[in-house]
Order: sequence, then structure tokens, then C-alpha cells
Amino acid sequence: MIGVIGSNGFIGRSILDQLVDLALPARAYQREIPMVLQAGVNYTRYSLNDSFEPANFSGIKTLVLAASASRPNSPGNTPLREFAQNVTPQLQLLEQLKATNVQHVIYLSSGGAIYGDRASAVPIFEDDARLPSDAYGFGKLCIESALPMIWQGDGRRFSIIRPSNPIGKHQLASVGAHGLVTTVLHHLRSDLPIVVQGDGSAVRDYFAATDLAELVLMVIGSQGHNAVVNASSGAGLSILEVIDRCAEYLGVRADVRLHPSVRPAVQFNVLCNQRAADLFGWRPKRNLTDIMAELTAALDQRDRVEGGA
Repeated sequence: MIGVIGSNGFIGRSILDQLVDLALPARAYQREIPMVLQAGVNYTRYSLNDSFEPANFSGIKTLVLAASASRPNSPGNTPLREFAQNVTPQLQLLEQLKATNVQHVIYLSSGGAIYGDRASAVPIFEDDARLPSDAYGFGKLCIESALPMIWQGDGRRFSIIRPSNPIGKHQLASVGAHGLVTTVLHHLRSDLPIVVQGDGSAVRDYFAATDLAELVLMVIGSQGHNAVVNASSGAGLSILEVIDRCAEYLGVRADVRLHPSVRPAVQFNVLCNQRAADLFGWRPKRNLTDIMAELTAALDQRDRVEGGA
């Protein structure tokens, strides 16, 4: 059985969708059991701050760690706070899991956060320097660094996936909190201004959360040694380019409010995804138009539900 900790987050939910579609046995670990249960999923009430119960992990061979108590660029977050709320609980869990039959741990890290800023528009490889620009990235890097020391021996293996900027319909629960493309589409549809910190030239790469979930499934089904891979589109877009593409897709004009005096901590961050292709045969399938179509359909559905239609 495959377990997913953090299965209520938008990436975790995307992974559960894939597991259900493939009829693979899955266990979702969540702070609160949802009112509506997803068919084919076994639910266990659990959070990283709970006391450890080995029985909660009975039958789990592969465990996906997709939980985080913070988000990138969270105001007021510090390395010390990040260590307390994320690093310590996750490392404690890894130590405790050694008393179970879990064999393979897949850690969802963050390529967008741990590599930091780059001075030139050159895609970032897995062996390039990790220079996190915020506390969230610092925490991710700490967990990555400790994982090989903790999770070794007795047939155990680990995989680390560093996503760039995944986008998916499950982000709709937190529009405005994270996810540039999701937030821009929401604002354009609602005729709201789009406020940009900086001059809009900061470059990231964006890809579908469903493609990320497919990579996770490929890693689960693989055999071999420990692996660290980026997950990305491999192509960068500036913030203004994203806004223009979303506006063109919807056939509207964007009201953009720039704050050029504010320089983003990361100006350029685009990941090379060649290693994921070499090791697992993975390439992202969906382009930005595909992603916008999925998000628009999900926004339409949300509006119908909220409108009582």
C-alpha cells in the first residue's frame, strides 16, 4: 500500500487522484477526516505533531512525504521557526519509521525554493549549488540533507523530487495564497486588478500538478538506487508573460499594478528536468494552455456550486 502524508494539500490531492485512477491501494494521512471520502482511499487521522503509532503505518511499503506547515515566502517565517515546525517533526518521523515495514520514502522538496536566485538564465541542474532565499527553502534543504543519514540500510531507499512551480485545480481552495497562474485567472475572471511585487520580469517555470503526480507514480513503480530529480517544464516565463497568456486565453484585458521598487528575492529560477527523463522516462505532457483549460473548468464548477446552480 502507498501512503501519502499531506494528502489534503493540492499536490497530495493530485497524487491521490492518480492512485485512485490506477486502482492502486492508497492511505491518506490527514489532520481531519473529510466529510466526503474519496472512493478507493483508506483514511487515517494523523499529523506530523501527533504521537507516533506504528500501527498507523501497517502495510505501507512506500510513503510519500508531501506535508508542510509553511509556504514559500511566508511573512514572519524564520529559519528557527521553520526548523521547529517542519524540520524537527519530519526528521523525528523518519527515525520512527525505521521501526515499521516502510521501505521507500519519497520526499517532495522544492526546486523553486532550495536553489534560490540565479544570475543568468541558465536552467538549474540537481547538482548545482543550493542557496535558499527564504526560511521555507532552508527547511526543505535541511530535511534533504538529513534524509540520506537517517534513511539507510535494511533495504531502505529514498527519492527526492524537487518541483519548480506546479499548478493544479486543487489550488482553488486557496486562491490568492499561492499559485500565480491560478490567482491570475481568478482575478481576471473577477475583473480584479493584479498586483505584482517588482517589475514583472521575474522568471519561473510552471507545469501541471497532474504531471508531477505522474512522476511520483513513476518513481513509486521504479526499482533502483536513491535518486534526486527536478520536476519542471524546463522553460521559463516572466510574471508579465504569464499574465498576458492568461488574459489572451480568456479574451480579456489585465489591469496590472506594478511595484517596481520591490525586488523579488528570486529573479530567475528555471529547472532542468533531463535527469527525470533519463531515470524514469518522464516529461511533462501538458502545456500552459492545457493547464488554463483545466483551471477554467474547475473555476466554472466552483462558481456554479457557490452560486447554487
